[in-house]
Amino acid sequence: MHMTRIAFTVLLLSAWLQAGSVPLLADTLDLSVGQYRYISFRINEAQGREATISGTILVTPDTAMVEYILLTSDGFRRWSSGTETDTLAFLTTSSGDFRLDVPGFGDHVLLVSNRGNYHPVSVSITAELSFLGDGIRYNNLPMAFQLMLVLLAGGVVIAAAALAVRKLRK
Repeated sequence: MHMTRIAFTVLLLSAWLQAGSVPLLADTLDLSVGQYRYISFRINEAQGREATISGTILVTPDTAMVEYILLTSDGFRRWSSGTETDTLAFLTTSSGDFRLDVPGFGDHVLLVSNRGNYHPVSVSITAELSFLGDGIRYNNLPMAFQLMLVLLAGGVVIAAAALAVRKLRK
């Protein structure tokens, strides 16, 4: 359930941060043979342009390799129930830097899997979600309200000027 807390933290941070990256994961995972861990995250429309997950991984023992599998949240539900599904990205790696391209916005799941080893592994991972732009979602309602106030203020100024001209003519 530690991963669930991390996922909620990521969702909150993605709403607050205005930079072009968001921390996704910084943890050490102990994976038995055939076991996996996952993190769920959401990419909004403003973050979906050229989004990537990148970071550093340290796998112990150093001869082992782990899999990164990127799925949609619906694809993850199918995958975890044993049904075939399309992956968005797949990478098998040992220690070092990694990078996965995220195709578009929506709800995603990143899996770290120990399916290909015959012994347990320990995986230290630091990952972030990077994207082009600032990632800010704009709300049109405040802008419309400001426009309405400007128009209303302009109408009041025009009405006051018309009344002043009318009094001066008398």
